[in-house]
Amino acid sequence: MLAFDYSGRPSPHCLLGDVVVSIDVARRVSKERGISFGEELTRYAIHGLLHLVGYDDVTPAKKRKMWQRQEELVRFLKADGESAIIKNMNFSFS
Repeated sequence: MLAFDYSGRPSPHCLLGDVVVSIDVARRVSKERGISFGEELTRYAIHGLLHLVGYDDVTPAKKRKMWQRQEELVRFLKADGESAIIKNMNFSFS
């Protein structure tokens, strides 16, 4: 997962940045953890978004805080069955 922060750049659309995730890694890790691909992909997207809004995971304390928030959001989105993020994405996987 990579997050590219654009907050310091002027944008007419208030673009925070881009989040790039590896579909292959998400598939592999979801199988290893015994969870759905959608849940793992959602986790990566949330992790990237948290970086864009100021969370960081460079120290154990910051990582713990970020991961607690991340998992809280994953659980919230899973409350409606499969991830709401995945349901609403408009793209296909090859």
